[in-house]
Amino acid sequence: MARAQDNVCASCGRSARRVCPALAGMICSACCGGGRGSKIDCPPDCSYFPFGTAAYDVWLKIDEAWQTKALRYVVDKVGKDQFQAAARQLAPSWLDEDGAFVQGVGAAFIWYLAVNDGDDLPVGETWKEEGWPGLNNDERFMAEYRTRSRPGLLEIQKIMDDKATECIDLLDPGRGKFIVFDRGTAGHASRFTTMVVWLTHYPHFTRLAGDGVIVPNDVLENFLTAIRKHAREAYDSDSDESVKHYLAEFFGKAADLVSSLMDERRNQMMSTLDADQCEASYQLRVARKGIESILKEKPDFEREDGFVPDPGEPPDTARYLWLRRGEAKRIEEKIPALATKFGEDDFAAGILGDIRLTDNEFRI
Repeated sequence: MARAQDNVCASCGRSARRVCPALAGMICSACCGGGRGSKIDCPPDCSYFPFGTAAYDVWLKIDEAWQTKALRYVVDKVGKDQFQAAARQLAPSWLDEDGAFVQGVGAAFIWYLAVNDGDDLPVGETWKEEGWPGLNNDERFMAEYRTRSRPGLLEIQKIMDDKATECIDLLDPGRGKFIVFDRGTAGHASRFTTMVVWLTHYPHFTRLAGDGVIVPNDVLENFLTAIRKHAREAYDSDSDESVKHYLAEFFGKAADLVSSLMDERRNQMMSTLDADQCEASYQLRVARKGIESILKEKPDFEREDGFVPDPGEPPDTARYLWLRRGEAKRIEEKIPALATKFGEDDFAAGILGDIRLTDNEFRI
């Protein structure tokens, strides 16, 4: 049976139930919550220390509460109109409206909080000078590190478990390997995946701040060359630190650069393929309805639901995929590899062509 003094807080003398490895005794929940990480030098394996390695789920709850308060503070300080304008500027142009809004808000939030190149201090510095009003001890500890966030070029070296990955920052080689805690990344990323993303380095682990953009390995070298050129033009320096600053200020443009390089790479690959592409256009002399009824009867052609015509095409344009089915399946007699190497449902191998149909034209 424990003695009475064994259940007394080593900090304040009140009744306690938690064992504090830092104080080598018991601690009450109030002293623990009000001093961990700030007044108490907590070891990383303490299950009550949210910023260690053993209380990740506790950290997630604190992060959720902190982000709500921090976003409100940033928007109030910057102004709603200015914040929305920055969010639009920082969003990649190739995302749909909803995706652009989410990513743009995340980028604008961390930009104003941690960087902000204007005449004023970063909003996070102002908040700190005011004494972090509205934040409790854990949230103040979080804010200290979130305001030091910077973009990086993250490369995943190893998947460790369901939440941890071992990573390096290609723009911060001196840091060496570090551990990222993020269940989404650990569950879906592969080794040597590289992404542009904001990083927050806590004492015992790192977190991704906001959404990242994956940079495929086959465009990584070209991306680095181009992004250093942009940094040099903007700041007269292409150092790693200047590149990080460019990524912070022009995150959306960096994401667009990745998309552009991927398109270039795809076009290069297509140009080297041993294949011919032909296009033929026919003016309709019968009603469109008759053409549609014929195409509907043939398994070779499949209408694409929800098709959006390209700029310059009539708004009533319909698209059909010409597939390796029906009569078109006879192409296997000329190209046997289609039948032996690819299944009937293989999407890439199964498409032979593209048909556009309007009231006046049949284009294949």
